[in-house]
Amino acid sequence: MFDTLQDFNRRVDEIEVYFNFLEDTISGTELRNERMPQLFYPDIEEYKPIAQEMTKILKANGFLLLYNLAESSIKKAIEEIYVELNNRNVTYEDIREELKKVVIKNFKDRNIDNLLPMVTNISTDIVSKCFDLEKIISGNLDAREIKKIAKNYGFSCQTNSQITKDGKELLTVKNKRNDLAHGVFSFCDCGKDCTIEELLKIKEEVIPYLREIIENIETYINNETYLNNRVVSR
Repeated sequence: MFDTLQDFNRRVDEIEVYFNFLEDTISGTELRNERMPQLFYPDIEEYKPIAQEMTKILKANGFLLLYNLAESSIKKAIEEIYVELNNRNVTYEDIREELKKVVIKNFKDRNIDNLLPMVTNISTDIVSKCFDLEKIISGNLDAREIKKIAKNYGFSCQTNSQITKDGKELLTVKNKRNDLAHGVFSFCDCGKDCTIEELLKIKEEVIPYLREIIENIETYINNETYLNNRVVSR
C-alpha cells in the first residue's frame, strides 16, 4: 500500500498547489466584490485582468482534479488487494465469502478465450487473473459506490465523520465531473454557481475521506482480512 499512499499524497500536493493559486487569485475578489484579479506580464511591463469567465473555468477544473484523485486512488487501492492475493498465492477456498462472490462475478464477466492462457492453477488464478479494474470503477465513483465496494470486499468504509462528513461531497464532485465529461454544462456554467470558499470546503472534506478509505484498505490487507475465518483461525 506504500505505492498507493505515495501516489495519493503526490496527487494531493498537486491539488493543493492548484487550489492555493485559486484562493490567492479569486478569494478576495469574490468576498469583497473587488475588481477582477490581474496578471503581470514582465515582457511588456503591463497588468492585464483575468476575465471573469476564466475564474469560472478555473473553479470547474477543480472538480476534475478532485474526481481524478478519487477514482485513481480507489482504483489503485483495490488493485493492491489483488496484488496481495496474487503474491501470496491465496486460493479461492481461503478467501472470505464476500470476496468469493466478487471473484465469481469477475469470472463470469471475462472473455474465456483471453482468460484461458493466464490460468495454470485454477484455485489461485481464478482469484487474481479474473480481476478487471475498469469494470469495478468507471466514472461514477461517490461515497455510496465506495460503501458498496467496501461491503463487497469486506473492508471498512467508516471514517471520521466530523472531518469527512462521510464523503457526501464526493457526490457533488462526481456530478460536476460527469456534467463536464458528457457536455451537459460548459466549464463556465459548471463553475459559476460555486464560490471559491465552497470549493475549498469540498476539497477539505473529500481529501481526508479518501485518505481514510485508503488507510482502511491498507488495514484490510495488513491484517489479512481478505481471508475467511477458517484460515485466520489456523
